[in-house]
Amino acid sequence: MIPNYIIINSFSQIQDVLPNSLIVLDIDETILAFEGIDEKWWISNIQREFDKIKDYEEANSITLNKWVDYIKVNKPFVIDQINFFDFISKAKSINCSIIMLTARRPCFSELTVQHIKEAGIDFDSNLIYYSENKGEELNTIVKSNYPNVTNIIFIDDSVKNILSVQNAFDDKKYLVKLYNMQRII
Repeated sequence: MIPNYIIINSFSQIQDVLPNSLIVLDIDETILAFEGIDEKWWISNIQREFDKIKDYEEANSITLNKWVDYIKVNKPFVIDQINFFDFISKAKSINCSIIMLTARRPCFSELTVQHIKEAGIDFDSNLIYYSENKGEELNTIVKSNYPNVTNIIFIDDSVKNILSVQNAFDDKKYLVKLYNMQRII
């Protein structure tokens, strides 16, 4: 399957939201970020750990633990604050449903809700879903909770997650628009 997504760096670039769509938002590096944590941080930390132990999986795990320690004591910020809140307001005004789907582990649900509140986002914690396999999870969510939806807008910073959703919804039953949010630093 040929990748089919649009690269954006602002929520203002999403113009084609249809009424009654399901909007699916990633959290980290799409809506929220932490000062000093970006793609370069991940790459350099994983590489530093790999150079020490020569095990990629372990280096990744150690880096993830460093990230968790960091986010437990630091407050996030909304990356594209004005445009994000404007996008959400417009989507709500045309009866779109909005959920969040994060690759964070479910054990971080309290921390995730805390971060969303600290960032000034008023959001129902029951509409936050946790899974590393976003395509499979979103397919399950849509079938069980949004059976009448035909339009889905998925926004994520990870191409891996975008392709997972694209593959999960390749049956043409849904109009799925995929957006790759790339943060400008």
